[in-house]
Amino acid sequence: MAERPVLLVTGAAQGMGRAFALGAALRGWRVAAADIASCEATVTAIAAAGGEGLALTADITDPAQCRGMAEATAARFGRIDALLCNAALFGREPNTALEALESDRFDRMLAVNARGTFETVRAALPHMASGGAILLIASNRVFAGATSLLHYDASKGAVLAMGRSLARELGPRGIRVNILAPGLTMTETVRERPGIAERAPALAAARALGRTLTAEDMVGPALFLLGPDSAAITGQCMVVDGGGVFN
Repeated sequence: MAERPVLLVTGAAQGMGRAFALGAALRGWRVAAADIASCEATVTAIAAAGGEGLALTADITDPAQCRGMAEATAARFGRIDALLCNAALFGREPNTALEALESDRFDRMLAVNARGTFETVRAALPHMASGGAILLIASNRVFAGATSLLHYDASKGAVLAMGRSLARELGPRGIRVNILAPGLTMTETVRERPGIAERAPALAAARALGRTLTAEDMVGPALFLLGPDSAAITGQCMVVDGGGVFN
């Protein structure tokens, strides 16, 4: 029987990252779950479901910690077959108009969401071979535009562009790179944002499917893009937002 594939997921302590990690384990992946916070609860859930997991702690803005995360994954499982760059900063503060957006907040958002993605990919690549796959997480906002969250939108636009560039660069090495663009998903962090509870019904009604999005809605599309059924797909962005925008 073929050895089970290995997936490294960042931002896996909660929300979509935890859903990705558990969903992959349930589908037969061995999973390294990494986050700046502890992933022990995620790995405990993986073990309870009969899967094999590894909990890692890393700040993706630190190149050395990214290298350590990738090396620990390869040391435990022998290699990295797939990388899911989910770790990102969204923030619990309210939306901010351009004039009130402080430069350090803009810089921090880009450092985590864009440069952190770059550092993660660069660290994982030495442990990936032909046939590997990478999935970056952008946002449906990059296709729609919106007010008062400029720093987040800019960071996710950078992730989208990075994914397409990486697909060109890594294609000759047999490594596919795609992008998932979720709509606003009701994770723990999102629920803590001021005003979300009041706006949730209107946000759901604006989608073609007319419903709220959950972290579990993202798992199937993500694992499809990382798995063998998408072997001829690279450089593509899949919007999963219940029909909010059409790219």
